[in-house]
Formats: sequence, structure tokens, C-alpha cells
Amino acid sequence: MLLQSFIVHLERRFPVDLKGKRVLVAVSGGVDSMVLAHLLRSAGIDIGLAHFNYQLRGADSEADAALVQETASHWELPFFSKTFPLKQYLAERGGSLQLEARNLRYEWLEQIRQEKGFDYIATAHHLEDALETMLQHFMRGAGLKGLTGIPPVNGLIIRPLLFAAREDIERYARDSHLVWREDASNATDDYDRNRIRHQVLPVLKDLNANWRETVLQNFQQLSETAEVFDWAIAHLRQQGFTSLGNGVYRIDPAVCPQPGMWPTLLFEWLRPFGFGSTQVADICRTEHQSGALWYSAGWELLKDRTQFFLRKKENDPSEAVYYLGQEQKELCVPGGSFSRMEASPNLAKDRRTACLDAGSLNWPLVVRKWRAGDWFCPLGMQGKRQKLQDFFTHQKMTRFEKEQVWILQSGADICWVAGHRLDERFKVSEGTTQIVCLEWKPARVDKPH
Repeated sequence: MLLQSFIVHLERRFPVDLKGKRVLVAVSGGVDSMVLAHLLRSAGIDIGLAHFNYQLRGADSEADAALVQETASHWELPFFSKTFPLKQYLAERGGSLQLEARNLRYEWLEQIRQEKGFDYIATAHHLEDALETMLQHFMRGAGLKGLTGIPPVNGLIIRPLLFAAREDIERYARDSHLVWREDASNATDDYDRNRIRHQVLPVLKDLNANWRETVLQNFQQLSETAEVFDWAIAHLRQQGFTSLGNGVYRIDPAVCPQPGMWPTLLFEWLRPFGFGSTQVADICRTEHQSGALWYSAGWELLKDRTQFFLRKKENDPSEAVYYLGQEQKELCVPGGSFSRMEASPNLAKDRRTACLDAGSLNWPLVVRKWRAGDWFCPLGMQGKRQKLQDFFTHQKMTRFEKEQVWILQSGADICWVAGHRLDERFKVSEGTTQIVCLEWKPARVDKPH
């Protein structure tokens, strides 16, 4: 029976000990998440149920939420819910429905976890989910880690059901007389994952009657191989990737045991510095002469005879910082200027102007380019955090466009992505007593004759 297998899995194989821990279970109302919640509860784990309603399916979405709430009440468990108009959000800002849904859900779950004192967030991914993910990664192009499926533990997100097949989960739900709801979109082939689920997996299962054991064994072997791979990369890095101080590193290809390993080894070393696989393939070509240079967003790689030297770009625009004083009327920066304006109802309609609550500002304002790790709370997202990199991606901005954007920072917080979006925390509200209005004026670029 699945419950006994689940308990044994938690006690003997699962990487995290859940005894005495509080687990927030993400429950959609579908069979997988309802079974996971029931298994954890039956195993004596202290849980709460969390449901995110995207309002994508009208009355069906409301019925999903109602089922999860009723289940939590019947089981006498804490219940948390969030309703978000995802279609409207995407219509206004664009982006991938699946990606945005996932990001919003996980951000909210983490918020609830912290606020309510849960130790982990549990999701109901199962064995077929892991296999579908591996096949997707394989067909899109992935390294060794991409072929290990879905990790059972990712930070504070746990997936205790990865050992179980969908058939076993559905049987357990029926035997336990659980109530769940089916999402009609799961029966279509509108998404790549669904096509794999409906058209590819049945063939693979027909080819091997013991497919469960085979898949689990393969994932285990691939995970162990990935650990050896990571160890080897780190071990060779200690020998061939040397810090020379002041942010400069020397890379010695001579430490590579075999020439055929060099592209993979160099890619793993350079990936954290923003270099991609195509660049690395070019770098590894033997015809490049001493003095050749390659660039990532913040780093440059120099070939010098048989070795390489990696250093931060000189005059990196992300390092330029200016200050706008409280009484200052204008600030000129490369590519344009900022100026103070009188408040007007029409200003809010122009992305090049920002009306800020003066009481929330810490002077002087810092004016700089964006940096990796920057985040803000875009106006219209009800105070939700978003990384600037993700914001730019959603705006479909090119690398050159991103490099031209100036950030206004109040204290430690970004208050305006100039020319693009105000931060929710600094907007003018009913309680605002004084308004500061700023205008961003890009420099005029003369067209060549």
C-alpha cells in the first residue's frame, strides 16, 4: 500500500527528516496534491494546506479553491489561500503563463512559510513528472544535471512523492475515498509536457513492464554521477583556476586530463561569470591567437599564449553612481538627465515621469545602473518582489536596452526603474502629503547623415 511505502521512504530514503517539522503543502485540488496532503497527515506530519487560485477557469477555479478549503476544515488543518487575476496580469505585462504562474505561486508560498512558521514547502511532483521533465530537458538540450529529473529537495522545497507512479497515487485516492478535481487542460495536448505525458510515456511504459524500477534506478545513478562530476569540476578548479587578486583569475588548460574534456571543464568554470555554451565553444577553438578577447555582461576573458586571464570589465557601467539632492533641480548622467517637475494629473500616464511620495524618500537619491540581484516591487503587483532581470525579460528588452536603464534608489530600496516602472512602495496614496515629480529625458541621438 502506498502509505506504508511512503512512510518507509520518509524514514529511510528521503534526504530530509520531517519528524517534528511543520510542512506547508501546496494543494491545487487535483489528485496528486490531495493524496500528498493525506499521506503526510496520515504519517503524523504537522501540515497546513495552501491554495493559489489563478482565476483561469472561471467557476472551476472557484470550485478547486472551495474543495481545498473544505478539506482543510474537515481535517482541522490550517488553510491559506491566494486569488490572483493571472490573465489580466499577463495581458498588461506579457510573459509565459506557466512561468509566471510558477513564480507567483512559489513567491507566495515562501511568504506564507516565513510568516506562519513552517519549516518546508511540499509539492506533489511524482515519478512521471520527473520523467517528463527529464525528457523535456533532453530534447531542449541539457547537461548532466538536466537529466536527473526533479530534485527531491531544493532549498526548503521538498517533493516526498517522487518515488510514486501516477497509477499508484490514483489507486490510493480511490481506496481512501478522497475527493479531488480534474483540470480539463490536463487532457489536452496544448503544452509540450502534456504531449509527452499522453503520447510518449505510454510507449515507454509498453517497452518495459518494470519501468518504475528502471526510471528510479536511472535517476539515482544519474544523480550520483552528477555528484562525482561536480566534485571533479571543483577539484580541477582548485588546480587550474587561480585567483591573482584584485578580481583577476588565471585559467590553465594544462590541468585538464584529456583534450576532449576541456570544453565541458571550461564551461563549468566560466558559467558563473555569465559566459554561455556558444561562447565557450568559440573560446576552445585552437585557431584563436594570443590577445583574443571574449566578454560576458560584467567580465572579459583574455587569451595569453597558452593560458587565459579573467577579469572584471574596466569602466563597467554598473559601477557608475550619481546622487540627486533634495533641492537639486536637474542631474545629468550619461545618456540623459533627470529633472524636477510640478505635479500634474497627466504625469502618471507617462513612463518617463514618476510621482513619488516625498515622505517615503531618503535623500539624496542614488542614481545608478542595475546590478545582478537587484529587485523591486513593480507598481501594480500589490507589493510583490520581482528581480530586475525578470522584469526586463518580461518587457522583452535586449541586452543593449537593459544597459541603458538608470535606477533611482532611496536608501536601500529601488524607487523607480526610470522610464519603465515605479516601485509600489513609493507611489502616491491617499495619505501622501507631499509629492516629488521627476522626469527622465533621454539624450537625443542624431541619426548619421
